[in-house]
Amino acid sequence: MKPNFAELLAYTRESNLDQLRLKAFECLIELGALQRPELLPYILNVIASDPSPYIRRNLLKIFTTGLGSLAIFGGKKVQQDRPAQSSFGEMIIEEESGEGGMGETAMRRRKGLAREGIVGAMKALQEEFGGGRAFAEALWKTIEYAITSFCDF
Repeated sequence: MKPNFAELLAYTRESNLDQLRLKAFECLIELGALQRPELLPYILNVIASDPSPYIRRNLLKIFTTGLGSLAIFGGKKVQQDRPAQSSFGEMIIEEESGEGGMGETAMRRRKGLAREGIVGAMKALQEEFGGGRAFAEALWKTIEYAITSFCDF
């Protein structure tokens, strides 16, 4: 099921309570708004120009947490492994096939290890943003905006 960003965007307007706005932004980012080229400039614009320093500061924290999650885990939701429920006499067979003879689990583990370091996470972010030119320009506009102060960062 695709997330409905329009419903959440209504709660990000200035007329709503600050906590509600921040929770709506948090939900948007968790649902993948950072990967949507039409939503990323909006989020960065609010970080730069919202009249409330409280919103700017906390939205920046949510934004950076989302970027970190995107860098480490990629655009996919993290699936936690369920503990194996085995009873007497059952056998679990793991399939080892795929690229280079590696199974899906081994491929995920290899990609996860590549993202562990700072260099790997930065490369992963560049891949997520497709070179990042539009992202870099939107981020630079946020930094240059007149209302944003050093204390916000």
